[in-house]
Amino acid sequence: MPRNFPLWTFALLAVSACAHPPGPRPALTDVRVGPPGPTGASTLRARVRADFQEAGGMTTGKKVEHLLHAITFTAETPDGARSDRHLPLVMVGSVETIRLDADYPDRVAMDILLFPQGFGGDTLRLRASSVFEIEGQEPSYVDVSVPNADSAAPAKVDRILIESEGGRETIEVRLDRDIPAAFELWHCVDGRAHRMKRRSPRVYVRRFDPPEDSDHRVVVDAGVGWLSAPMEPTKPDGAEDPLEEL
Repeated sequence: MPRNFPLWTFALLAVSACAHPPGPRPALTDVRVGPPGPTGASTLRARVRADFQEAGGMTTGKKVEHLLHAITFTAETPDGARSDRHLPLVMVGSVETIRLDADYPDRVAMDILLFPQGFGGDTLRLRASSVFEIEGQEPSYVDVSVPNADSAAPAKVDRILIESEGGRETIEVRLDRDIPAAFELWHCVDGRAHRMKRRSPRVYVRRFDPPEDSDHRVVVDAGVGWLSAPMEPTKPDGAEDPLEEL
């Protein structure tokens, strides 16, 4: 964590299920979750890994697709009274595929983002269930403590703007003050999260082709200490602005 941070950090406690040998059951690691935003949605980041028997002839993209079709992700209460299924966003640049000398030789791992709703101040259980699981294996899940909505943010977002020019679009995020270069900003659209470029100490940008999905969201990732809630682009002047203080 960079030096000279204010005392805004809070504990993000994760207690995972017991370690297990390589096999069909997915593994969840590096699970972190941030406070909820005005709509009640938090951002959850995790790394998922799965091993398969018959993915050797596939491209990397097809292997990722195979993993996403094989695994179901749910955000649950520990008592199981509530269970919400989520489709993850793949974080571009995080995918790793390797070939093992094992019964399940094709390993796929990647970072994902989910946006669970209504867990602020409570414990969230992230569960990953694979169609290839062997009966009788221990379930794959991680319990994580979700901060309250009033948890202090290291930086606030002033504006998120999207502009069109020359057949392409640019998303620009302006922060309220300078933040350390170690921070990451992610543009989430069309089922993927793309890392944004730092144009200046306060401004991050990404230029892209118009997507099929217009549901843009931005996430600020400060590392182990803080994840912002998903934020939408600023509405035109005169409309209600959805960006409230986090």
